[in-house]
Amino acid sequence: MCVGGFARTGGAGGVREPVLTVGKQQKLAAASVARPEQAGKATSRGSTLPVTTVAAAARAAAARQPVARPAAAETVVRDRPETTTAPIPVQHAQLAGQTVPSPPRERPAHREPLGLPVLRIVCWQLALVLVFLAAAGPWPVVIVLVPTAVALLGCTAVRVRGRWLSDELAQRVLLLLRRRERDLPGADGARLLLGTLAPGASVRTATLAGTPSGVVSRAEGLVAVLRPAAAGAAALVEFALSGASLGEAAEPGQPAVRFQLVVHRGPRQADQTRVWLVVRAVRDPAFADDAPLLAAVSNTVRKLHRRLRRTGLAGGLLTALTEDEILATLAALTHTGPGRAAIREHRRYWRAGPIAQAGLRLSGLGTRSPVARVRALHHVLAAVPGTACTVSVTVPGHAAVVRVAATTDAAVDAAAQSLLRTPPPGIRLERMDNQHAAAVAASLPIGGTP
Repeated sequence: MCVGGFARTGGAGGVREPVLTVGKQQKLAAASVARPEQAGKATSRGSTLPVTTVAAAARAAAARQPVARPAAAETVVRDRPETTTAPIPVQHAQLAGQTVPSPPRERPAHREPLGLPVLRIVCWQLALVLVFLAAAGPWPVVIVLVPTAVALLGCTAVRVRGRWLSDELAQRVLLLLRRRERDLPGADGARLLLGTLAPGASVRTATLAGTPSGVVSRAEGLVAVLRPAAAGAAALVEFALSGASLGEAAEPGQPAVRFQLVVHRGPRQADQTRVWLVVRAVRDPAFADDAPLLAAVSNTVRKLHRRLRRTGLAGGLLTALTEDEILATLAALTHTGPGRAAIREHRRYWRAGPIAQAGLRLSGLGTRSPVARVRALHHVLAAVPGTACTVSVTVPGHAAVVRVAATTDAAVDAAAQSLLRTPPPGIRLERMDNQHAAAVAASLPIGGTP
């Protein structure tokens, strides 16, 4: 065995040790002083953590070296489409044997505070006051006040199928009071349908951005309907839900402009998805006539075209629908026409002949990220196979309504239950019973709101 460079041998005759001279002793002393200094320099150049074993030293050295990736692999990743999930890079901590926390889950852009209507809280306080008055009064007063307090508390505190009982009763009374049946004639059925769903609305031809186009004039404003090319439908949906401004901000003294995105898919999954973008100039007391609203819509369409050119939207520019195309689109989306001229509104359905339709209010879309909004839209369309589905989203605000249609009530109920049972993450759906006519109007490209 070698220790310090000197040989120690053993045998039967004992152990012999070499005699150290004075010169060798001086060299050994100098070497022992130099070793700690060299070790200190090496430690300062390396990691600040002590390396105690050879395996640990190898792992630390590997962690300090960059991970080399083949050039061919990088080329493959670049050539993949954007929808493909990117590879997860290997972190240095993983190479060193440390635990790396998983990336945080996607969170909403912002959360809206929960609250109760003030009127509902006042009703609860009033019910409590009635109970105290009944406790101190005679029996006739108790007989009158206690049932009143119980009824008031029950109507404002009890929920039925996710809705307050007071709201359910009020909506049912309004349903019974309004006209719920109408027959559409063959010639002007689409115009009468528009007047039924949006009282006072009319369609006419006007010059929009230098092109004769159809516009819808209604009490809320003036509306133009734009349609992309088939190749640009998906790109328009992503662009409209991206959170970016569709047009430049309204100039001072000009009408405000709002947008509406309408997406429709037929009952078969292979059916082509159709998209419309609605431009609406808001009517207010300062802009009561159609002339300034038409100018605002025309200017917005020009600005929108310029913005789409800069972003390189696939499929080219948007095309404004003509007057006849708007009427045909309304009839097609509501499933009205020959043999379906009788429209009826019931508590749970809106019917066009044998076609049953139901609307659902979709909330929470504005709190999601742009990518999550597009995913939620695809989730809704894919969750109702076998039924026609129309989704309308207002921009900004992202208030949305979903309408499903089928030939049987059972198919409509199954589609609605599928959406209510498995909504997209962060999204809340509510069936609009007693309000299905309003749901149909909000889902059409006429500038309505849910």
